[in-house]
Amino acid sequence: MLRGLAALYGDQVETTAQGSEEGGQLIVPLERGAAPPVLVDFGWVPMSDRRLASLPAGPTSVAGYLRPPDFPGLFSAPDDVPERRFYTLDPTRIGAALGLPQVAPFTLVVLGRPVPGVYPMPAQHLPHPPNNHLEYALTWFGLAAVVIFEFCFWARQRLRG
Repeated sequence: MLRGLAALYGDQVETTAQGSEEGGQLIVPLERGAAPPVLVDFGWVPMSDRRLASLPAGPTSVAGYLRPPDFPGLFSAPDDVPERRFYTLDPTRIGAALGLPQVAPFTLVVLGRPVPGVYPMPAQHLPHPPNNHLEYALTWFGLAAVVIFEFCFWARQRLRG
């Protein structure tokens, strides 16, 4: 792990012992021998406590899942590169801000059990793909109803004429 190099990703409010606090995901580069470093998302930290004290020192093994890079959209907040605060998870851009010319093209998100009052708080489960089946069903049945209505209107006009 490259100690002293860290960035924050996102803007998220969590409930802590001190109340609601703003924070983000702590991103730290992890060395991999001859391969380029990989950015590791260790979990949520409050803005008031961005210390790396609870991160392991020395050789480290982490378990999690790989997350592909994000791309900024039309309404994405601009990244604050000098403050190392990012709103788009782009490993290349974050790595460059940390002084790393080359990093892996993905981010490793650490999975684990959070310990109350200890930061960072890791992700607790794998991400779930969106389940839009109800919206799809309503859309297609709505379109079918419109087609049936239009057909009935057309047929009625045709029979009268």
